[in-house]
Amino acid sequence: MTCHPAFGHSLPSKKNLLMPPSRKKARSDVMDKLTLDSPPQTERSLPVSISSIANELLSRIFTLATHDSHDPYDAILYPIIVSHVCATWRQVALSTSELWTSIILTHPSPWSQLSRTIAYLSRSRRRPLSLFLDFRDPAWDWSEDSHSFSWKHMENVIRLLSPHVLRWRCLELLTDTWSPIFTFLWYIRRVPSAPMLEDISISRCNVYFAAQGVTFEPVALKEPVALFGGGGALKSLRRVVLAGVHCDWANSGLQGLEDLELKYQAMDVMPSLPQFVDILKKCPKLRRLAIFGWGPRAETMPDKGTGRESSPLSVGKFCGSVCLPHLEHFILGFLDVEYATDLLSLFCFPALKSLTLEDISPTLDPADHQDASQIFEFLASNASSGPPPSHPSTCTNTQCFPLANIIHLELRSVQASQLEIRRFLLKLPSLQRLSLTNMGRDIFTALGHIDAPASSTATTPAVSSHPFCLQHVTCVQVDRKALVAFAQLPVERKPLAPHCRLTLDIRGEGLALSGVPRVELIEAGVIIIADDSRARRPSLALLPRDENAASAPTPPAPTEDSLAGSLSEPEIVAKDDGSPRRPSPPADNASLVPASTSAGDLKGATSPELTDY
Repeated sequence: MTCHPAFGHSLPSKKNLLMPPSRKKARSDVMDKLTLDSPPQTERSLPVSISSIANELLSRIFTLATHDSHDPYDAILYPIIVSHVCATWRQVALSTSELWTSIILTHPSPWSQLSRTIAYLSRSRRRPLSLFLDFRDPAWDWSEDSHSFSWKHMENVIRLLSPHVLRWRCLELLTDTWSPIFTFLWYIRRVPSAPMLEDISISRCNVYFAAQGVTFEPVALKEPVALFGGGGALKSLRRVVLAGVHCDWANSGLQGLEDLELKYQAMDVMPSLPQFVDILKKCPKLRRLAIFGWGPRAETMPDKGTGRESSPLSVGKFCGSVCLPHLEHFILGFLDVEYATDLLSLFCFPALKSLTLEDISPTLDPADHQDASQIFEFLASNASSGPPPSHPSTCTNTQCFPLANIIHLELRSVQASQLEIRRFLLKLPSLQRLSLTNMGRDIFTALGHIDAPASSTATTPAVSSHPFCLQHVTCVQVDRKALVAFAQLPVERKPLAPHCRLTLDIRGEGLALSGVPRVELIEAGVIIIADDSRARRPSLALLPRDENAASAPTPPAPTEDSLAGSLSEPEIVAKDDGSPRRPSPPADNASLVPASTSAGDLKGATSPELTDY
């Protein structure tokens, strides 16, 4: 077996286990600098025990190492590393199509990304593809018309990937502005079939449009477009995330889902109440539902200039009409307490086990907090109307929100009175895990008096058994003095199991613990989770921004006429056998790469030497 010099000595020698960190880092740097265009070196041959492993087993090891990570960039790096170790490993890697199924494109997209993508599409053969498309720009100035990634760029990305639409399994698209997303939706609206597509996540990363009184922009591109032509092509779809993205809700094709997220949409482009109810009724096997901001459109839009104004949903006859018998996880990020309460009255979740409540108004305005006591009161008293006759006979008013079955509760930035919090917590006898983010001292005071009758004051707890026994309590950005005071309470005052893990997560906040010394937290029994001091491998990081790309001229915003004209030729249409016809190649490959790239630099871009990778 012929090994790459960078790896040859590390395999047979045990001395590497005792290697000083400085030398280990030097070897890591060698691996990080291994470029895509350098073929494996074969000057040195060393017999190693790993050569006795069958190629089939080696292929399986490579596959597990490639896909056993939550970081999509790992799935790009690992196949390149193993294919440059030695000739045998390269042969195994190139013959293992599962290694090359992750496609990542970011902005700006240099020639190396374009060439790498073409190579991966070829090597993956007929395997299902996972697409991660991140076209956000950290230097964006928040102007819709000045973004360096335009609809023209998206058009060429789709031209590159659309011939393989039959193999799309997972799709994640992230942009700052709307025109690239509109171009994407417009382009795929006539896809005849995407039989492998299971997961769609499309995000316009701008939470501003979820604010009260804010309407959708740009108005010229407000018209909804059917998602994959109304969903007839999406037989395997199970998970959908639409963040700041709307579609033709009357012809959405959202059916048979198991996981649905609707986040940060402008209210005026959300589905009507009947459309919203109809979508959820077509997903009876839904197990997870997340709504951040608005659900169905309210009858009247709140006035942005009059301060906080309620957004009545007028549920009426639809009260309790959405029964999801398999739903176990519900996440509600609310902007308006009254609207959120009306929204809750729509639902019946008899199998609910996990509940997350978050006030997302501080995300838009850090000074904006609201009293969420009404939500806790509704949940604690089951204030919704009884279930309609169409529900199963076992579905009672109490079972529509079976708080007694909830084992995990998460609260984020929620403010409410101690009395209502305690009343709510008393309804959760099965609670085992509690997660708190950006919470004040009221939640800890309520927990410290959880065995007091709801009608008593917080300073006069009654002697009784705890309604629940927590196994895990995780805190992020909480009142640390209140946390220490709670942790120091006598055992009989805390609803905690004997071996409960009480943790404070300060990752992302640095090592400083303002106001409370670290030793005081540790002595109180709090486990501190801090940032990992290890630096991220440079080769896994995002590609550096090309300064010349920002100066590229931005094409005017697309219109339906311009899109129809530019996309009419490469439109995906079905052949006689039902398979999609390959669209014509991009008119301008340079729009996928920095603007400074010349046409001469792109020679051979559409057919690179695959052996360079």
